[in-house]
Amino acid sequence: MQQPSNIQDHVVNAVDTAKEVAANSIELLSNFFQGNPYETYVGKKIESATDGAIQSTENWVAFIDICDTINNVQDEEKNAIRAIKKRLQTEMGKNNISVIYTLTLLETCVKNCNKSFRILTCSKDFVNELIRLIGPKFDAPQAIQEKVLYLIESWAEAFKADSDFKDVLEIYTDLKNKGVQFPESNFQNLVPINTPAASVVTPNSSILQGENQDESQSRGEELSKLRKELDIVMTNINVFQDLLRQLVPNEEKEDEFEFLNELHGTLQEMHRRIVVLIQSVTQSMIFSELLTINDELTASFSKYDRYLVNRDIKKIQKDEETTTPAPPAEHQIIADLADINLNESKPLLNTDSTENK
Repeated sequence: MQQPSNIQDHVVNAVDTAKEVAANSIELLSNFFQGNPYETYVGKKIESATDGAIQSTENWVAFIDICDTINNVQDEEKNAIRAIKKRLQTEMGKNNISVIYTLTLLETCVKNCNKSFRILTCSKDFVNELIRLIGPKFDAPQAIQEKVLYLIESWAEAFKADSDFKDVLEIYTDLKNKGVQFPESNFQNLVPINTPAASVVTPNSSILQGENQDESQSRGEELSKLRKELDIVMTNINVFQDLLRQLVPNEEKEDEFEFLNELHGTLQEMHRRIVVLIQSVTQSMIFSELLTINDELTASFSKYDRYLVNRDIKKIQKDEETTTPAPPAEHQIIADLADINLNESKPLLNTDSTENK
């Protein structure tokens, strides 16, 4: 009964593989005829601005500069899309920091660039590529999956009245009909997508931040406070991991084990707060830091679980060693015989009583 299902699975896998090969072939042909997108004027800027090894956080100055380039240099919107797509294709599932920077840049460009760039971004080919890149094959973190779904939903909502953007609306509607859960978003409180092009290259541009100077200063203070709290979280993680490395399962002192459990409970509470922040942050310089801390917490909890398993195993082994079972009956007989002194002349039978009879 399972054979047809297996055949069907093989067919589906073969079709998916064929599609992927075709997509890769088209990409290779595109690069062959159009050149490496990173070698274009805007492509070089995108490659640098989204490089997780170079940038310690989102480079807003570079992002706005890229928006200005797309708006002011002819045909650069096409090169920009190709460069963004290449960065996502090569880094998805490998370098989460670069992916986050790229998605943030993409969001910024849609909000600040011309309609030609927006149409390319919301085209069926590009949106479907975004969906493919958050599929099972690339094993993207949940936060990145939600970020992509958030972008698709925000574009569909923002451009639903314009027929030039029907592709993204159709894909969004189809995904919802198939039961895909989109992250909860309050679009009324978000920075509007239809913003004018950036004219001043500044990380605190009102176009990008959507806030006045006082609000910007207040937001900066909040970010500074949040960063200090994240430093505290990392300190707790480091202490927790050091304990797990130093303590020997089932040989630790009682107060050491209690401290380990208390620290584990504290980190669990911190983890819940981190998850909430990841889901609520959409355009923040700390988004990548939250993802990194989330990964560290998940890895720490896995180590803690393994520690508890090893502790239980060693406890069982120790209990077995301290409990000596009674020897089997045949072993006891052998032991009794070994105690007999063969040199003694004590008779085995009472011969006197036998003779009297």
